[in-house]
Amino acid sequence: MEAVSRRLRLGLLLACLWLATSGAACGLFRPAKPEPPSQSAYIPDYNTVEGTLLTMKRGIEDKARSNGLSAYIGALADTNTDHRAFHAFFDPLTVSRFVGTGRSVPDDWDRSLETQKFYPSFVRKYSGSYDLEFTHDDSQGNDDIGDDAALLHLRYVAYATLSNDSTLIVANGFANLYLVRSSANRWAVVRWDDREQSPPPNPEALSFGQQRLESQ
Repeated sequence: MEAVSRRLRLGLLLACLWLATSGAACGLFRPAKPEPPSQSAYIPDYNTVEGTLLTMKRGIEDKARSNGLSAYIGALADTNTDHRAFHAFFDPLTVSRFVGTGRSVPDDWDRSLETQKFYPSFVRKYSGSYDLEFTHDDSQGNDDIGDDAALLHLRYVAYATLSNDSTLIVANGFANLYLVRSSANRWAVVRWDDREQSPPPNPEALSFGQQRLESQ
């Protein structure tokens, strides 16, 4: 039996040597390739208006690698939690152009469409990393943040890092965001009024409103 075992080991060794010299691989003598580390989950923060906005940013940048979808969608008002619903509205220019192609606009863009259509479509559009920036839209005046409600005037720009390490603007536009404080530790977005920048920086830099419609 010992001689047989030695012959088997020798046979396997010779087979691997033959595979190596012929350009093939032999897994017996190669360490397993380690799996890439998983992205750490982001801890959502809806305690403040700023925290909710930052959570939306981080949720998009996560690209559903960990808890990005739930973090982003969690910032939107839910009737079960907030007793209010989320609704997104489109720039009339966006609607006119979209309808002009023979397609229809939903009567109500709500939380479920944001979950099932917009988010997965947008984060999969480019394989590279994303960077989403919110800045104040000076053309709309000051933000209005009260004890239980807030109105933010924002410009948003999303960048994708491509395989050659160049960056491309993949979303660009303006939004008036209405938020409500539904509890002591939760601010949620109840309304997103979207507005295009015309002309966009490049053909890929569609507004979020356009990207929502295109995701159907």
